[in-house]
Amino acid sequence: MGSFILQLIASVAGLCVVWFAQSMGKKFLGPPGDPAKRKAKARLHFSKAAQLLEKSHSSAGTPEAISLAKEADTEIDKAIALEPSDVSFHMLKSYALEQQGSLSGAIESLSAALSIDGADTVLTSPEMCDALFRRANLLLSTSKGRRNVDAAMSDLQRCIEISPQNPKILCKLGLCHEKNKSFADAERIYERVLLLDFKSQEARAGLKRLRP
Repeated sequence: MGSFILQLIASVAGLCVVWFAQSMGKKFLGPPGDPAKRKAKARLHFSKAAQLLEKSHSSAGTPEAISLAKEADTEIDKAIALEPSDVSFHMLKSYALEQQGSLSGAIESLSAALSIDGADTVLTSPEMCDALFRRANLLLSTSKGRRNVDAAMSDLQRCIEISPQNPKILCKLGLCHEKNKSFADAERIYERVLLLDFKSQEARAGLKRLRP
């Protein structure tokens, strides 16, 4: 009888330990599918990636910079795996890939960010314009034909809808027209830039190319 009671007490104690461990696990770690916990974990990876990328930028031109950018890329991939529809995660990944020299990968990440449902409401107008301008620059950097130039022009025209008097955007659009041999359109744009900013060296250089 005494042995039975001892076994019963041991069993109850064991069940209490299991219950306590499960209770504490849910309290501090949350259930596996807990959206709030998953989002918090994703943000931690995002924060770590941002710090690594900042260090990579500060040590640009060194082997360490590429290594740090790769670490940042790994961390942001973990964040994206947890929260794939977060626009900022894909935007940060594009910077990490660009820092590694993968321009096509950076374009893909920017495109992924901009194609997420609601991206235009998550990003402010200036942020949207910056993202479009970055993608246009990357497209022109990797351009081997008219296809990328036309895609860059589309992004720049959307930028101009947001910021119609921006000389930097207009000059880049003028360059696209040059690449497509639409010289009259390019000249018109450079002249427009000089009306906005008569000191623009980029516009003056563009006109010099068109009027040798």
